Amino acid sequence: MTSVRLPLRRSRRRRIITILFGAVLVLVFFFAPLARLLAEWPWFSALGYERVFATRLIASLLLGVVTGGLSFAFLYGNLRFAQRGVVP
Repeated sequence: MTSVRLPLRRSRRRRIITILFGAVLVLVFFFAPLARLLAEWPWFSALGYERVFATRLIASLLLGVVTGGLSFAFLYGNLRFAQRGVVP
């Protein structure tokens, strides 16, 4: 049996497209919230409410981590329950 191999050029192009797509996703999901955060910090600082900003930031981060952990635990438990008789 002979195997068909793609030319190296096509593989390299696919890798570049994948890297570019990943970079765009990172920019979309991380740059917009980071830009908002960097815009709000001087405003809170000018008003003298750095402590409020830090408390809000820590509270939202903690809420995200707890919610993500609970979601992961629920989905993982659901997956284990669903595959109970399928996977030994």
